[in-house]
Amino acid sequence: MSDMPLPPETPILTGRKLSGRYVLKTLISLRKTTQIWEADDLVLTRKVAVKLTHPELIYESAFIKKFRSEARMTAKLNHSSIVSIYDTTGDEEVEAIVMELIEGMPLRAYLDEEGPMPIENALGLLNQVVDALQHAHQQGIFHGNLNPNNIFLCSGQRVKVTDFGLSSPLEILRNSNPEYLEERSPYLSPEQCDGENPNERSDIYSLGLIFLEILSGTSPSELHQRSQEEIKDVLEKRMGEVPISLQEGIMRALETLPAKRFPNPVGFRSAITPNIPKSSDTKDSMDYDPKTPERDKYQIVTAVLTIGMVFTFILAIIFAANIDDNLFGNNSSDSTSPTIAETEEDASPEEEKEEEIVESTETPQEETTTESPTSGEEETTVSPIFEETPIISAQDFDPLGDGVEHPELLANLYDNDSTTAWKTETYGHRSLGFLKPGVGVIVELEKAIPLHSLEIDTEAVGWSGEIYVSDVIGSTLEDWGEPIETIEANPGSASINLTGNAGSVVLIWITDLGDAPPSLKIEISEIRIT
Repeated sequence: MSDMPLPPETPILTGRKLSGRYVLKTLISLRKTTQIWEADDLVLTRKVAVKLTHPELIYESAFIKKFRSEARMTAKLNHSSIVSIYDTTGDEEVEAIVMELIEGMPLRAYLDEEGPMPIENALGLLNQVVDALQHAHQQGIFHGNLNPNNIFLCSGQRVKVTDFGLSSPLEILRNSNPEYLEERSPYLSPEQCDGENPNERSDIYSLGLIFLEILSGTSPSELHQRSQEEIKDVLEKRMGEVPISLQEGIMRALETLPAKRFPNPVGFRSAITPNIPKSSDTKDSMDYDPKTPERDKYQIVTAVLTIGMVFTFILAIIFAANIDDNLFGNNSSDSTSPTIAETEEDASPEEEKEEEIVESTETPQEETTTESPTSGEEETTVSPIFEETPIISAQDFDPLGDGVEHPELLANLYDNDSTTAWKTETYGHRSLGFLKPGVGVIVELEKAIPLHSLEIDTEAVGWSGEIYVSDVIGSTLEDWGEPIETIEANPGSASINLTGNAGSVVLIWITDLGDAPPSLKIEISEIRIT
């Protein structure tokens, strides 16, 4: 269900395919800057969630760059309470993050429908959110926008946290576009509202606000208008008897000065739950999705029946194969293969004559080749310098950006399949959004050899670039020396003469993505080197 009405200018994206594999199916959520879709992954045949930026934001180059880099950093997180990120992708209109598709209810929806949680259930939820935050903080990643909309309650008392690291791109939009100023979350810490970057203690402040709302039903807007003493009164009034440790822990998490808060999420949890285990493996009495156990039972029955049918089918095939062998006399126990001696004895006179003719025919050819080696070699032998040289690997080259340009697609450059391609990231302008002078791709050969030509297959029109050859991969463009060839406004595929150059690595450095519209990326289907 969407969070806001679909603007009339928003294109209908149902059925759209991204990167040739993700097909958008159903709109799940619509927000000010993003859309979340359920999609089919055609390669791995699974359901995924795809978070898209709105099409009008593709020209916000700084926002897109930060959105992309934060997504890639967050993809490093691997925790049971954090929604996994599988891939980043996009096209000329949108940037996208491909994520784990989860079945659950946002905490916001639960609070709106059910109100405050019982304290034992709230502590179980807190335990898992703390585990997720602690794992992310240990990787140097801060959430920065923790709120009930990105905490999901799933079946089996599981909790999933999403949207790590996406507060920074939103802050860029707020600073550059007044339309997004009102989008600040009421769960942000005071220092974030003053423009500071998120950190461990700002996440703890947001968690304190969420936990207080879970227990008491008091929203952040109400709390911001009260003193700490008034907040304590609200807790006692709405919750009855409140443990002193819990009161003091929440009050410390909500301190205005960051230095007075807990230094890490585990410290917050320990203070308010001194007598409960610190592992998220314990089960609480509440099931966020009561129907799930029943579904799991049917899934198990279905799986057992499916395995039985497959096993029966395999036995039927084996039985049928044995019947065929017996019917046609191919039983290995009753028949034996003729020996070599028997085969030679059975050879007919006509076959012997044919062999003699072949032998007599071959002998003169061998003699002729021996007598005139020069003419024979000129007619049949091709010089190795003109043979296609195998490419053993490829890597993206983006020393002045975020360091990556679709590394998951690099193998498409040398798979001898013109229907697959590697592509650059999507930029806001043909000059790479004016963010950097170029991006590139490096192809590596088996060894350093003299080179003859380079073939680049692309449908891009008007693109420009430079070609470099070396024996080692440089970490900066300067390390590659001078380009051996420059490509200017090329009308499509390119053929570059490499004669006189030798090396084991070749860099294709792209400086212009080509003619519009809209020239926001370039795709290369194949690279061949002779």
